[in-house]
This record gives sequence, structure tokens and C-alpha cells, in this order.
Amino acid sequence: MVFRLDLTLPLSDGGRARAERARAEASLARARSALSAEERALEEELDLARNRWERAAALERSARKQVVQADEEFRVTLLMYEEGYGSQLDVMEAQTEQQRARTEELEAVRGMCLALVDMRRAMGVYGVEEVFP
Repeated sequence: MVFRLDLTLPLSDGGRARAERARAEASLARARSALSAEERALEEELDLARNRWERAAALERSARKQVVQADEEFRVTLLMYEEGYGSQLDVMEAQTEQQRARTEELEAVRGMCLALVDMRRAMGVYGVEEVFP
């Protein structure tokens, strides 16, 4: 019994393996560059969302203080009117200012809610299916 084995190995592939490796390395470099660009874009989006939140929170704090001041002004104006030192017009103006301050406070709270949505979206917490079920 005689076994024979023939094996043929090419000594050169014409540079095909080297070319494929170069293409793969170029593709890897492009993917890394794209990933880096996406990371920078995400960081920028997060910074913008955080800044919007901080501005909205500051506006809400300010609006809350204005409501307290407007409430006190209305209270004092009403007391003056009841004691005969103020007019009905003064009371109506104070009440209008009180309502304006409350409206601005609600707008500030709305701004905080929108900023929170932006922040959650930037962090990847909200998906489309959560926003539009």
C-alpha cells in the first residue's frame, strides 16, 4: 500500500493579501474617525442640553421669586384698599401683575420640562417609540 500526497502552495498571491489588509486598515481608520466625530457631536449635544436646563432652572427660580413678590404686593395693595388708602385700580393693577408673574412662572416650568426632554433625548433615554407610541 502506497500513499501519495501532492501539495501545491503558491509562493505569491500577487499582493492580494497585502492589498486586502491595506483596505481593511483604511476602513478601520474611517470607522474610528466616524466614531470620534459622533462622540464629539454627542458631547456637544449634551452640553447644549445641560446649558438649556441650567438656564431654564435659573429662569424658574427667578419667576418663583417674582410670584412671591407679586403676591406680597397684591396683599399689601388689598390691605391699603380695605383701609381706604388705595383705589380699586391699584388693586386691579396688583392683581394683573400677580397673574402675569404666575404666567411667567408656568412658562419657566414649561421651559424646564422641554429642557429635561432635550437632556433625556441627548442621553438616549427617550426613543421614538416612547415619544410617539
